Amino acid sequence: MNRRDAKLDALCGELVDVTFFDGDEKTGVLEFGMQPAGWPTNDRYTLYVFGQGYIILRKSHVSRIKLHI
Repeated sequence: MNRRDAKLDALCGELVDVTFFDGDEKTGVLEFGMQPAGWPTNDRYTLYVFGQGYIILRKSHVSRIKLHI
């Protein structure tokens, strides 16, 4: 199963603002395959939020994603 997305790949390594469908908003660095040791798999997107750590980013839960200004 290919979990890659062209729009998300273009934003990898960048500081982004993510809005989830439940209204929650997070700002962090978008990464792919950078999960901490012990996580089940490393073939997914994560958002590293400073002061909170890693969040698994599921495309189906994201309402909007844009570069942080």
